[in-house]
Amino acid sequence: MGRSWLGCGLGYLAGLLIWSATVPVVFAQQFVERVFRDSEGEHKYQVFVPAGYSPNRPVPTILFLHGAGERGRDGVLPTQVGLGPYAKARGASFPFLTVFPQAEDMDGRLLTPWTAGQPDAERALKILSEVQQNFAVDSRRVVLVGWSMGGYGAWSLGAAHPEKWSAVVAISGGGNPSEVASLKQTPVWAFHGAQDRLVPVERSREMVAALRSADGRVAYNEFPKAGHDIFAETFGNDGLIAWMLDPQRAPAELSKTSRPLKVEPPPFVPALDMPQALGLRLGNDALAILSRAIPQMVPPNMLSGRLNDMYDSTQAQGRSFSVQFSGISYSGALEQVQIQASGNDRVLLFLGVRNVTLAIGGTYINGARHSAATGPIYIGIGHNQPVWLVIEVAPYVENRRLRLRHIRSRFTIPPESYYVTQPAGVSVQGLGMTRERVVSSLVSGLYGARYRVENEVTAIAPNIVRQMEEQLVFTDPSPIVAGFWPLPVYQLRVRAYPEAVSSDAHGISLVLGLTASAFVPAGQPPRQVQSTPAGVTLTKLPTGTSLDVALSPTVLSPMSDLLIDAGVARINVLDIPEPSFARLSDRAVVTEFLPDRERFSPDTEVRTELVLTRPIVIEPGESSNASEVPLAFRLPGVTIAVSIREPGDQTRWQPYARFHVQLENQVSAALHKPSHERRVLALDWGSGARVTGTASFAEGVSPVKDAIDLERFLTVFRESWDRWTASGPAVSTSVPDLEFAGTPLRAQTLTGDAGVLSATFSLPTIKLTNLSDEDFVYETRGPTTAWGGPYTLRPGSSQEYSVPYPMIYRRRGDGRAEEYTLDPGTHSEFRTPLRGGPPQLFTARETAD
Repeated sequence: MGRSWLGCGLGYLAGLLIWSATVPVVFAQQFVERVFRDSEGEHKYQVFVPAGYSPNRPVPTILFLHGAGERGRDGVLPTQVGLGPYAKARGASFPFLTVFPQAEDMDGRLLTPWTAGQPDAERALKILSEVQQNFAVDSRRVVLVGWSMGGYGAWSLGAAHPEKWSAVVAISGGGNPSEVASLKQTPVWAFHGAQDRLVPVERSREMVAALRSADGRVAYNEFPKAGHDIFAETFGNDGLIAWMLDPQRAPAELSKTSRPLKVEPPPFVPALDMPQALGLRLGNDALAILSRAIPQMVPPNMLSGRLNDMYDSTQAQGRSFSVQFSGISYSGALEQVQIQASGNDRVLLFLGVRNVTLAIGGTYINGARHSAATGPIYIGIGHNQPVWLVIEVAPYVENRRLRLRHIRSRFTIPPESYYVTQPAGVSVQGLGMTRERVVSSLVSGLYGARYRVENEVTAIAPNIVRQMEEQLVFTDPSPIVAGFWPLPVYQLRVRAYPEAVSSDAHGISLVLGLTASAFVPAGQPPRQVQSTPAGVTLTKLPTGTSLDVALSPTVLSPMSDLLIDAGVARINVLDIPEPSFARLSDRAVVTEFLPDRERFSPDTEVRTELVLTRPIVIEPGESSNASEVPLAFRLPGVTIAVSIREPGDQTRWQPYARFHVQLENQVSAALHKPSHERRVLALDWGSGARVTGTASFAEGVSPVKDAIDLERFLTVFRESWDRWTASGPAVSTSVPDLEFAGTPLRAQTLTGDAGVLSATFSLPTIKLTNLSDEDFVYETRGPTTAWGGPYTLRPGSSQEYSVPYPMIYRRRGDGRAEEYTLDPGTHSEFRTPLRGGPPQLFTARETAD
């Protein structure tokens, strides 16, 4: 019996040790590193354990399938893009145990690693099973979620194993519409951005339509202005999180998060410096609009602090007195700011301060046998109107930071904006030293010493300048660079740093360099690459009064070189959006330019990849169209690599032939205006691409027929390229407004000079259009102005207002009044409602002007 008790005790202890070794008892959220082992070796993955997790309480679980850019073997990258950062940002409110497997196939197609039956996909399912054994997983609530390449996997694994999932969420994905019928009983929610350049929105539409035809339970949201990375719209939305917990109910309307999410971006590992990449011209008109936003950007405590004690002396009734003002503090509000470039590399800062209170904690008066002390005295400045502190600074660049050197300051207080309170708690000592005399002398003295207060305020100007310097941080310029990036995958993350600054009487000019982040997996130090493209200089920037953003397209060359160094500048021809490139993997077509291919089995597979071996080159081009900026796009080194694989061999691809191609194509950059509110930057392909090249068999290949029809290959390649370029622009990117304190600046023109592209932004108008068949009579006013009008707009006519503030509109008639606030840059239509009735004002439909 004792041995039995001992055996049970040891068995219980062993069970505890095994359990504790496999499942951490976690009460605070964290990512847990795990390793899955099989016949192929070790495979790292991570599990996000939610706050409050207990092994005794099953929790809902997500299997997250990442995109192509997170492939590898480090186990970390899948947690840094997509769902991982949002799970962490949500904190204790994120209830899901989340499994992050990693696709390890770096050489295969971009969209298929998570497809059912593929090694990475099957391993992901085994990892999920391992997690279900070692963690407390609620088997009734296991959600499959995938983005991009993972979106394809969500459709595929969802359809292959519908019984495993309580719901499927497919984001920016696609797949085979003929396979989705098996998902008809599984709740599915799909999402896609209408402006997606990597995976066309049609791919999700096809899958959703097929599932609806099969009477499936599918919801679909399409975001008209979004691109490929729609994480904020999905993982940042409370509606999706709530639905995944209870997917049996119909998907709720997407709602905003209950609190702002601070999402950590992936680690930024500097790998490439690109000087003279960007330029900014902040003209005085743009500075005036920017100035309106600054009071909201500065720290609330910028106009608060303490001053040193002030000392004075005075004469009264033939006696000398020393006066000490002690415990002095100040606080106030920055109500208005005006920035104006004044020439000679100087900038004037006009700070309109209001309700400034200078508090003197105690005042001490001492003389021969006479003394007095008081409690607090308050000096008020700017209680009825702003008082202006004028600071002259010289901007300069130091250690990649924009600095402001204080030159001089001026602060003048109008008498009507200055008051002094009577001191509290007055005590006096000495014959003839009365409270009334002390109070009167102090108050009149402080009124007369207004210049002393002005000097004290002027003295704190350098500190204000230092605090303003801390706000001079450049935002992420990646969207600007993405607008010129011609490759459909692996868009670089970049940061900007200032290199040079100057100012003239009309504005400020800045030259910025870019630093690009590495593509290498975490833990491997990147190779630093230095490049100095002949790009943006101060002399190449415009000198007007608007806002101009300039970019040197030559930066694309070192950026593409970074992809080459990372080994990711390659794509299977079956993944190129233009389907005719697939012919380069078709056995019949390949045999036309490689006759030796006939000697292989009909079941021998062919894989053809396009590999970038030399950086992209973009140079100034030639064109007679004044509305476009001509560029020459060159691929000086592209290898078309043909490999073969024998039937039954699922891993080993044998290099077979290589075609080394050089390509040159004209590109025209243009800014399109499809509507009053939208701006689109397009790089449109020209016709007549020039393609040349050479060919050879791969090393070690002994062909029976050693002839290669290079001309036939070049013809097929050129035809596919021409079809691709004819199908649409190389780049088509929406250009968002730049907003400052609710006032937008909108791209208006695009110009090019000496290889530098410049986009000019200016204040957009408020547009009103009458689409009814009757006169449109209305009035308008600004936030602080009286009503103007009435104005009459005839049917079919439009009127535009250029104002830097919201405009209030009013219309009276039909026994009622209609009043709205119209924001700058918006377009409104006066038209008959779809349900009928008298005409009303509506937001304009997104149609071309």
